[in-house]
Amino acid sequence: MNFDAFSAAAIAAELRTVILNGRVQRVVQINSLTYGFEIFIHPTRYNLIISVEPQAPRLHLTAEKVRRGSGNETPLMLVLRKYMRGARLIRIEQPPYERILQFDFHTTFGPITLVAELLGTRSNLILLNAAQTILGAARLSKPADDAPHRRILIPNQPYQSPPAQDKLTPPDLTEATLRRELQEASPKLPLTRLLPGIVRGVSPLLAREITFRATGN
Repeated sequence: MNFDAFSAAAIAAELRTVILNGRVQRVVQINSLTYGFEIFIHPTRYNLIISVEPQAPRLHLTAEKVRRGSGNETPLMLVLRKYMRGARLIRIEQPPYERILQFDFHTTFGPITLVAELLGTRSNLILLNAAQTILGAARLSKPADDAPHRRILIPNQPYQSPPAQDKLTPPDLTEATLRRELQEASPKLPLTRLLPGIVRGVSPLLAREITFRATGN
């Protein structure tokens, strides 16, 4: 699946109509990078799956009850169980044109945020407290001497969101700006290859659809 920013926006809009203001009844670790959340809104229980597996990140509701997988519980699972059971989902946000969804909860520990970064091989699931300090992450990183600029994800450290892409946003895209970008690009590359590199949030699949609707080819 090409999970682009527009797919994320559509999913966020759907989830707001279904599970907003629901309470988390259960948290289940399906595997080390996939978690299930049972969210109750009277009289229905909804099951939300969030997976940050590098080759297939996904986020969706399922009709089946989520069940625990095999393997030992991860540190993230321990903090999810501690902070999220009984939490009420009060907000679902998406940074503009990013493949990131932020779920804000009210809990007995105060506000917390679950960040699902659906970024392909860089996907991650991160739990933050009200001060935007990392409580746990599915994929932890360590400082590297040869990459001091890299985002570091370690518990008890401040969270920094991924840097925004240096591309045009859809509102900035006009005929003039598109012509300029295309003139500066290699004439050997097809439009379906160029658009994802020019416009934020556009995946290869969406670029093919845009090209077909614009040109019929």
